Amino acid sequence: MNTLSRLAFALALPLLATPAPAEDRNGLSVLVTKTTLDKKDSRTSSYYERSNKTQALKVTVKNITFKPMSESEMTWKILVVGTYSSTLYTGVEKVNALKPAETQELIIGAAQVSAWKDYSGRGSDKTEHQIAITHGDREIIKTQTTPGFDAMAKRASSSGAGSSSGGTSEKNGSN
Repeated sequence: MNTLSRLAFALALPLLATPAPAEDRNGLSVLVTKTTLDKKDSRTSSYYERSNKTQALKVTVKNITFKPMSESEMTWKILVVGTYSSTLYTGVEKVNALKPAETQELIIGAAQVSAWKDYSGRGSDKTEHQIAITHGDREIIKTQTTPGFDAMAKRASSSGAGSSSGGTSEKNGSN
């Protein structure tokens, strides 16, 4: 019985390490992964440690049809949900025309994410995203990390707007 449980664990382990599947719709396959552009750690005492990261999204767009796809537009939103405030980063990118089975990779956004650790525990900002690709007025594919993304983004964007690299940043804080 012990050997059987080890075998089951060995077979299940690769499934845990696989990335999220790509979303396929209307001839496009879109795979979104998070990537870190910059990381700064600071330790102010032996009891408190803080980490600030600049995170972006790596988007892989693939034409999965047998005919060429014309140029399209990608609208993206990255929502950073903190303890007391939320920040929304938005932008629009151009997706080049794709030949059959051709792939294009884009690094989009630059969201500031913070984390902390002290003697009582740890905490971190949570990031959510939404990607929509359109041809003219027709939406080809839309993918998001959570079903309630639009409601969360609406709450985050209810105050003034600023700018960030690759798009705009809208902040909403309540203390």
